[in-house]
Order: sequence, then structure tokens, then C-alpha cells
Amino acid sequence: MMTFPEETLTKLTVQKAERALRQFSATSFALFEWCPFAWRRKYRQGRTLEWEMTDRENNDDVVGGAELGSLVHWILSKINFSGDYETEIDHYLHDKNEILSRLPGHIRDAWRRNDRNEKSQVKEWLMNFIESETGIMMRNTQGVEREHRFRISLDGKTVLAGAVDAVIDDMIVDYKITEVNDVPPGLYESQMDFYAYVIHDMKKLDRVRTIAVFLKENETRERVITDFEGIRERIARAAEMCASDLESSYNAKTEHCGLCPFKKGCVKNAGTIQE
Repeated sequence: MMTFPEETLTKLTVQKAERALRQFSATSFALFEWCPFAWRRKYRQGRTLEWEMTDRENNDDVVGGAELGSLVHWILSKINFSGDYETEIDHYLHDKNEILSRLPGHIRDAWRRNDRNEKSQVKEWLMNFIESETGIMMRNTQGVEREHRFRISLDGKTVLAGAVDAVIDDMIVDYKITEVNDVPPGLYESQMDFYAYVIHDMKKLDRVRTIAVFLKENETRERVITDFEGIRERIARAAEMCASDLESSYNAKTEHCGLCPFKKGCVKNAGTIQE
């Protein structure tokens, strides 16, 4: 999903009467479900959590990172899948005079930093996706809502806000540049549950199909979601706990430490405690 600093989507101002976050994003919710302690480090303490890619440590040629992900999402939100998309991709990746002025400020550095070799890899991801089964479906379907922004109220307490990469009738498509094997079980599922609940609420759907597209490998993970009441309760409970001043609301899920992509530098993973 493209591109908005999480600080703009997750407001830590608490409604004193109800004790729930005023605003919640899918990424914030997913991180809290994965590990409340990691959520606290990021959103309460303002620490940067860097995603560890398993193949980056010993391979300088790996292309990735949050800013590059934002650039890829931005390009996918602009491309005409039914037109001359290869020429359009080349334009977005190489036409410095026009594109830099159009890019959101926080991803211009990613565009400048990536050399021709890296950009050729990005082009390959984009071409493979557009020519994949999911890309062809999007090309041939009328009414695809790309970069579908939302802002809905949950129980009158918390606003759920953000954007979904693409919505097609009762289906969500979400782009990922992380590799499938780098994603611990459950982390992206929580994010997709959040999106599915929002689309269910907005469109009054009984079921929502979600497709996570892993662009590097051109693979997809699909689910059909129907338990919207259960998801609503999870989001509401997380929003209340995120507003809490109780330290017990932010206990680390130490069972996730071995798989956690944010474990580097985490004091809980190191077996010590830091407040």
C-alpha cells in the first residue's frame, strides 16, 4: 500500500472519556496485534523499527526498503494497465525532469538513490505483475478503485483511516515488496483483516476476498474473509489498549521474537528490560 507516514494515520491523542485512539491505521493495528511492545516502541516512544530482510545482510544487490516500496506503490497507482504500460513505467523510472517534481517529497530520495540496475529490477517487478493473472484481471475490469482512501468511524470512538492499493467490487489487492519468506505468519493477515473490515463496512458486503501481491516473486496470497464482527471487536480492543497508560497493555509477545522482523536492537529479544 502506498505511501503515507504512519504518524499521520495513527494519532496518539486520547479521548479522555472513552480511552481509545482517535485514529488507527491498518499498519498500526497489525503491529499491535503482532507485538504490543513493538507498537509502544514505535508509536509511544517514537523509535524507528527497521524491517530486517533475511537476504540483505550478505547481499548488497538486494533492492528494497520502505521508501522504495512507497515509490513502487506510487507508480502502480498511476499506470494505465490497458495502455502502453512498459513505456509508462520507463517514463516514471527515468524521466527526471518531469517525475521528480510530481513525486511526493518523502519518496524523492528513493527515486534519486536507485541506479539503473535497481530501477531495471523494479521495472521487472511491475511488468511481471501487470502481466500476471491479477494484473490482467485488473486491466479487464471496469471500475477498479486504485489508491482507495477511506475514513470511517468505529463505534463512534476511533476513526479508521488510510488507503487500500486497489478495490474491485468485493476484492482487495495489496502490493508488497517484502519477500514471502521474510513475512512472519499473522502480521500481514491482521493488516488485511483491517482492510477487509473497512470495505465490508463501506460497501455492506457479506464477504471480502483479499489478495496480497508479493511483487519481487510475483506471488499472491489469497483469503476470503467473513468474520467481520470478530475483526471489529479485535480492532476496538486494540484501539482501547493502545490508549492505555498501563504498562501491562504493552507486554511483548515473546513467542514471536524468533520470527520478528523488528528484533534487531529490541531489548525484549535481548532478554533485558528498558523503559
